[in-house]
Amino acid sequence: MPRTLPAALTTVMDAGIYEPYIRVAVNISKTETGQQLVQPLAYKIEPLKATVTIPFTPDYDYGTSVFRIIRGAVINGIPSTISTIWFNTIEFKYNGKLVTLEGELLQKLYTTVTADSDYETVIEAALENPPFDPIVPNYEGTAAWKAYQFYPTGRTIVLSPTKKLFTLLQQKYLIFATEDGWDGTDDNIFFFVATDARTKDYTITDQLFNYNSHSELRKLISRDESNVIHSTGLATSIIHNLGFLHSTASQPTNATNFALGKSSKLPVHLKRRTGDKVEILQNDNFTPTANGVRVRITEVLDTSSTPSWYQIVEALQWYSATEGGALPSTIEAAAPYTPLATGNFDNVLSTNDNNLQAAMETVDDHDHSGGAAFTEVVQDIIGAMLSGNTETGIAVDYQDSDGTIDFVAEVTQAEFDSTIDAVIALLPAAETNSNDIFRCDNSGASSFAGTIATLPGGAVLTYNVTSGQENAMVPTSTSQLAKMRLYNTTRGTSALISNCVAGTNTITLTANVPAGWQVADVITIASQTVSGGTGNWVDLEITSGPLGLATIWMNISVVDTTNTNIGLRLHPLITFSAAKIGKVLSQAVNVTNDNCVPIPITNNVFSASWNPAGAASMTVTLREAAYFK
Repeated sequence: MPRTLPAALTTVMDAGIYEPYIRVAVNISKTETGQQLVQPLAYKIEPLKATVTIPFTPDYDYGTSVFRIIRGAVINGIPSTISTIWFNTIEFKYNGKLVTLEGELLQKLYTTVTADSDYETVIEAALENPPFDPIVPNYEGTAAWKAYQFYPTGRTIVLSPTKKLFTLLQQKYLIFATEDGWDGTDDNIFFFVATDARTKDYTITDQLFNYNSHSELRKLISRDESNVIHSTGLATSIIHNLGFLHSTASQPTNATNFALGKSSKLPVHLKRRTGDKVEILQNDNFTPTANGVRVRITEVLDTSSTPSWYQIVEALQWYSATEGGALPSTIEAAAPYTPLATGNFDNVLSTNDNNLQAAMETVDDHDHSGGAAFTEVVQDIIGAMLSGNTETGIAVDYQDSDGTIDFVAEVTQAEFDSTIDAVIALLPAAETNSNDIFRCDNSGASSFAGTIATLPGGAVLTYNVTSGQENAMVPTSTSQLAKMRLYNTTRGTSALISNCVAGTNTITLTANVPAGWQVADVITIASQTVSGGTGNWVDLEITSGPLGLATIWMNISVVDTTNTNIGLRLHPLITFSAAKIGKVLSQAVNVTNDNCVPIPITNNVFSASWNPAGAASMTVTLREAAYFK
């Protein structure tokens, strides 16, 4: 059913005559205590994100803020309102007078969930990570799908970033989510399967509704734990591959998706929520779906518009971001298909490009040279290839409007396949390794120098401290993908630290102590290549996982218990340049801050530096998000 409103607010909104009340609350935590309550100049609320424009307050830290939008009506002099969820500010822009905040439900963090988890466990794990308080999930109906196994047995679920969850839910089971408000205690989010049966919630009359008669029905296929293919739908329909679905689970209902277009700027009624089932009348009771369609709601405040406060209602598209399966359209070809995660596609590629066919068509259409001729030739070649015309090669002529042939292109199947493989190799690839590249808990500054005290044998040595912090050498886990280098400046050689026990001044290396190392030799973790800027640089060598890569996108995070504006910095293994640094700084004490940065890798090695305020106050974490080969 639609969103529940206070009774008095429902009455005046049903009547359509009321005095609007609109405010934005901004705070550094999800609480009314200490919040700024301001009149917005503009906002836009979508199911999973929002943007607001408000007056700028000097010295306020908008970069770490959260905000919510409060809407309603003044009834007998008293506001009757509802509130959105608290959105995490992911970006803000200042024009000298006003500040615009862009907010999402989840920060750009990563989440890992234990293998063999069900959908509900995965959702709750993702919603547990937002700052300050978790988000509470609510589900439509009995939602039997919550208990289904998410990935095949033994496969860990990695969400990097966490908001990738929403893309996966749409692809895997046609599940949608929408913010469902803050009730004064909890943030809430509503999950529903777009194709599930639901009675009509209400009717909207809109004489200016922009109708679109397009509709689509797909063939749903899935693969169970025994690699058995299950399907529903017409054999002639485009395939939508759900991926893994356990044999004891049921596929989602296979329902026609109507693209009916969108409404005009409708007066706001706050009962409307994405997922409602709505009958839309234009005139003379004309409606293509008497029982209603699932809708997506966008709410806007725009003082330059007439009306300035309105809602757009459009038919929900559960296939718009979930392209069909691999070609040709056969179960055998589609069975091993894995959808591309599109959560970070925001440039040439978009959320529609979630399989190789769709993505390559988009790349093909994108012409950096501006030459329509080249674009059309490539399109013709790919079209011919996909039609199976590969027996004697393909020749495609491109003719200008004057009829002259500007050039001829010819390609064979083998050449085409080789080209596609080369293009794929250049694309960034998502990473799903469950181990950190590097993590150090409760550390001091990344500096240590000392001398070898004893050589007990094997991979173990003990040391005397000359300067710096021993705890900077203590990894959180010995299974981390990168090891810190220990340099023997007396011998001019190095080794890799597997573990360090600061209490006993003991270092265990990844291999036996190098030949020639002696008691009293000078040892240090200081990089022998990178020196300069803020902090002390150490070298980290990747020994497992992402080996032999040119660049790694790393999600890096830092938290400090004593101070702010201090943090973690990364640098390639080259001569120091401030322009090469990727960093994240602590913005608030005891609050984790993160950033995603690309770092070039040289022979599996890069450098890092961290500079906490205390001797054991900072925790730094580096995780792999994606990579370039």
